[in-house]
Amino acid sequence: MLWFWQCSAWVWSGTIALAISGSFAIAPAILAQPTLPEKSLSNSPPESTRTVSLNLQDIITLVAQSNRDLRNAQLDRIVQRQELKEAESRFDPKFIPSITIGITQNSATTGFTGVSPTLSTGTLPQNFINIGSGRTERISDRTNFNSTTQLQAQLRTRIGTQVQLTTDPLSDLPFSLRITQPLLRGFGRTVNEAPIKAARLINTKQSLDLRQTRINKITETILAYCTLYQRQESVRIQEASLASQRYQLQVTQALVQAGRRARVDLVNVQQSIADGERALIAAKNQLTLANSVLVRLIDTAEPLTIAIAPESIDTLIQMAVVRAQTLNRTALLETAYLNRPDYLQAKIDIETEKLNLVVAQDNKRWDLSLQSDTSIGAASQTAASLVLLREFGNQQLETETQRRQIGIQKNTNRLNQLTEKVQTDLDDQLNTIAATQQQIIAAQQATTLAQQQLEIAQERIRQGRDSIFEVTQKENTLREARNNELNAKLEFITAIAQLDQVLGTTLATWNFVDSTSF
Repeated sequence: MLWFWQCSAWVWSGTIALAISGSFAIAPAILAQPTLPEKSLSNSPPESTRTVSLNLQDIITLVAQSNRDLRNAQLDRIVQRQELKEAESRFDPKFIPSITIGITQNSATTGFTGVSPTLSTGTLPQNFINIGSGRTERISDRTNFNSTTQLQAQLRTRIGTQVQLTTDPLSDLPFSLRITQPLLRGFGRTVNEAPIKAARLINTKQSLDLRQTRINKITETILAYCTLYQRQESVRIQEASLASQRYQLQVTQALVQAGRRARVDLVNVQQSIADGERALIAAKNQLTLANSVLVRLIDTAEPLTIAIAPESIDTLIQMAVVRAQTLNRTALLETAYLNRPDYLQAKIDIETEKLNLVVAQDNKRWDLSLQSDTSIGAASQTAASLVLLREFGNQQLETETQRRQIGIQKNTNRLNQLTEKVQTDLDDQLNTIAATQQQIIAAQQATTLAQQQLEIAQERIRQGRDSIFEVTQKENTLREARNNELNAKLEFITAIAQLDQVLGTTLATWNFVDSTSF
């Protein structure tokens, strides 16, 4: 008797299209043999575990929705977008109203204090206006009641101009205006817009981090899915082989009792069965572990047993074959440079360091500014001044400049290194894809030859020219050939998935929204 795994292959213009069928048929041998069930009865999950049949697209969708690593990465983007919004508000006006009420205890009696405008000459937070009023009333000879109302605001323009307004409705000078125009340090759109541009680049880099995280997680899911199917089919192939060996044991026992075979043949078959049972236990344990890996990626608390239909793998193989037909190194290399997250991040790092260098070099300049103060009220007044500041002996300014210059050089070196790495990774992956295709052809031939050898051995044993032990060996060879063929096909699928990872196109292949939109 012979169990054989149905496999078919078509060739179109030199391209191999492969299909796998997980069913088993029985070739005629000495006696009729029962058909193997579609699913292993001995591998039935516990009653508390739900068995579901899912294709790879379903699994990837569940991982994207439920995996907590991905969900946390997406939550981080909420804070990162707010940080960008904060940086982009650099030129927006800001308003801060304040009211103060208090009591002051004095050592001498004070009279009524008139209201006067308060104009701060210190450095205030960016872009807010200061509008305020204050009053002190005598409660007793030594106690005064104080109340203050203020509204502050300041505005910074894109060329560095700072406008500060103070209003005091109860004062003789209710409006006070200060305008400060930098002439050296802090002057111009380039230096003032550099922090916003840097923040946008950082946000893009953070978005690319999310894209890379999703690419890695999807690729990991594909590998886990193929591993689960390999373990699942390994169990089925092992069960088929073991069932055939048990049938051979029954036949051998009948032949020994009839005196047509020596008892040593019976011992050989029993030893093969014992080895097969041991291998089956190990295969089932590996199947359980592979299922746990995939369930952990889905990140669900519900105990699941995932069953993979052979048709799902057939579809993946056909997709991989179609994809392999269109591979062009030049086009793929260009795609990698446009989509690979780590390469794009290296380019962003260079641009970010250049913007930081602009700010560092500006901080080394003299602080020369033109300042005017205007108060409007019962008696208006205007003042103008030229302010020059310079700090000597601060090595931090030179250190920051050198740090940015070195950062540009280091990131340029890293970009050049990544450029070479992208080429090497692509070449290695294309070689792997070509090698797996050749392995599939060789594995199919080995399976066909192992099938023929088993059929010959079965014919010889019917003629009394061979032993049961020889048939058992041929069955083991056929089982190993089937496993090798299955492994080659699954390696072909994973090689295509890893090619997408190298190119940075995994999300597009599986119809996911680009992470840069988050």
